[in-house]
Amino acid sequence: MDTVTVHYWPTEAQGCLSIQPLTLFLTITLLLSSCTTLMLCTSVWTNHWENMEWDFQEAISVLKTQNKSSKWLNNVNTEWLVNGNTLKITINAAKPSPVNNGDALLVLATANQYHQTDFYDINPLLYQTGEKTTTVILAPMYGGIWTLCISLTEDQLVQLYQETNNKMGSVLPKCVNYLSEEPQEEEYFKPDWHHTTFGLFTLGIMHNKHNSRKTHSQNNCNQSLALIDGMINAGGNMCQTMQFWEQLLTSRIYSLGWSVNMGWIAVILCILTSILWIILSKIMRVSIK
Repeated sequence: MDTVTVHYWPTEAQGCLSIQPLTLFLTITLLLSSCTTLMLCTSVWTNHWENMEWDFQEAISVLKTQNKSSKWLNNVNTEWLVNGNTLKITINAAKPSPVNNGDALLVLATANQYHQTDFYDINPLLYQTGEKTTTVILAPMYGGIWTLCISLTEDQLVQLYQETNNKMGSVLPKCVNYLSEEPQEEEYFKPDWHHTTFGLFTLGIMHNKHNSRKTHSQNNCNQSLALIDGMINAGGNMCQTMQFWEQLLTSRIYSLGWSVNMGWIAVILCILTSILWIILSKIMRVSIK
């Protein structure tokens, strides 16, 4: 009898051809999923969601208007720093405050008690003038979801410290986290995941913050803040003259940073990856049958 040998090469070739595209599709889907996750995490954790610059000409125009205002009897001094990249503003605000709640009869009775005969100059008795000197530096900044950083290089920061006589070099940080204002020595602290969750929540109202002229009222202003909306508190109590500085907020120019673009690209890739996973599940279900 003759022996017949049967070969199954065509069947094995079809099996290899059917496995290779599926493996390739699975590999591409996994790589795309990993890249999407990495891009989303990088977008959230980087500090370049927005860039803020100043229109210094408009700011100087606002300062001139404020200097002539009857509400503030100010002596405004400006000085360019860091080769014109920042503007230092110093105000000597002499704002009258009422004595004895502005009661003229009480003031007259007090003057009569001490036999004061000059009643023509009663203004100094009704009001006492207190001078407040505050120094603020307008500087370009960039920020993330919960951080705010000065948009200056290390050399420019050193130059800024030198031009300000190094008065703020030991206290001014490069970046601040405006979600953690509690002192480190306190027992209560917020974990990082709390900052992340609340930061993502505040991302939805960032656009409204740009259009608002309000920063901090005098009652809830934190005097320990060194960076406030593009302003560096270089000296004095900025909270007491917050109404003066709020007028400058219209001179800010906002633009989106590269973190936002990366986030949108990651969202598009996330949608594409979801579609690939759905297609892959359909292919796997058919191949198993």
